[in-house]
Amino acid sequence: AYVGYDCTARSLHIGNYLTMMMLYWLQQSGNKPITLMGGGTTMVGDPSGKDETRAMRTVAEIEANKASIRGVFAKVLRYGDGKSDAIMLDNAEWLTKLNWIEMLRDIGRHFSVNRMLTMDSVRLRLEREQEMSFIEFNYMVCQAYDFVELSRRAGCRLQMGGSDQWGNIVNGVDLGEGARRDVGVEVAGEGDFVAELRLVVVHPGVVVHGAEITGDLLHAAATCIVHADVGVVLQLLELAVEDGLHRHQGA
Repeated sequence: AYVGYDCTARSLHIGNYLTMMMLYWLQQSGNKPITLMGGGTTMVGDPSGKDETRAMRTVAEIEANKASIRGVFAKVLRYGDGKSDAIMLDNAEWLTKLNWIEMLRDIGRHFSVNRMLTMDSVRLRLEREQEMSFIEFNYMVCQAYDFVELSRRAGCRLQMGGSDQWGNIVNGVDLGEGARRDVGVEVAGEGDFVAELRLVVVHPGVVVHGAEITGDLLHAAATCIVHADVGVVLQLLELAVEDGLHRHQGA
């Protein structure tokens, strides 16, 4: 199972910690978690939940953010070479090496523009007559391809994320069904699976985003306690406080 984390800021927010807890409990039940650094998708910019195009970050900024957040995961997940030990990958490894024409032929042909226009990340922007760039429009293609690539590299069968990612996640399943054999990946079994987590809000309608706010810790702690043991909750609160100080100091 995997969750992707774009490198939009120097620290994670409380919503990210909740998805880390999903990976934690999967690992406790004997499954192998995959934390995917979004070194490639951050170059594109996720339009989900945004009213305007994200600021384009330089490769140097993305690498700095990536280096800043990498160590957080090891405080919650166990990494190593064991059957249920977590692994960390970076989608820049494959997204930055894709050939444009080959991608259009092998991957792009499995996407319906008609359906892409109905996804919330696109539809809401168009309904509000707010501009959406071509690069943002392609974000869902990149995230969908991540699922195919992780299946090939690590045998990944489950993608998890916040409810704002639902359209992107489902696209990954559809692409896997339609194109996985086209790109040389053989998968046995019943297919791929997805799981979503409701977004953390600090006020009604105000969603926690990584590059904006860290969230209300008390509200988040109450949410965490429902799903995890006290030790993990304390770990996450400690990390959130560290990140809050880190952000406040402008590091």
